[in-house]
Amino acid sequence: MSEDLEIIVSKGDNSEIEPIFRWVVVGRPTLCAYDETIEKRDIDINRAISLVEEELRDKFESGGNSGNGEIFLAQRELLKSITPERGFKSLDKFKDRINIEISKIEDSSLSSKVMDFKDLEQRVLSRLGINRVLHVPDRKSILIADDILPQDVERIESSNIKGVVLTRGSLTSHSSILLRH
Repeated sequence: MSEDLEIIVSKGDNSEIEPIFRWVVVGRPTLCAYDETIEKRDIDINRAISLVEEELRDKFESGGNSGNGEIFLAQRELLKSITPERGFKSLDKFKDRINIEISKIEDSSLSSKVMDFKDLEQRVLSRLGINRVLHVPDRKSILIADDILPQDVERIESSNIKGVVLTRGSLTSHSSILLRH
């Protein structure tokens, strides 16, 4: 069964709100899902963190004029700020530190940074061989999710996802900023 769905968007200038899109919705909206794979890699937690720092530096340098590069620089600095001078003794210690940082900001005006911490954790885990990849449908879809990681935006941009609705994300979260560019 299909039905017409009108998406109403305000221009933000106190003008009359008017419909600017009309979609035909067939079936149910696509909910966010992830596929996880694990492959054994011979790398320790501190080397994985160093590789993520290099990756984020490279993303910053290749950010171009879009302004997205600064997001990766901010993430790199965030990772450096929570990494002890002598590194972490184990993956569990790294995860504990991420959870401590998240608990400090969860219910504050900085809560949009929660997904940055989760993104950093996932980037490090992927260097260790634990990959969590956003599952995207083959058909044109609107993705509905609580929130997404900044690294998921690249996958979304190269997919058939035509729109994203975040139920918890904020307008200032790095994921939201990347989605708008």
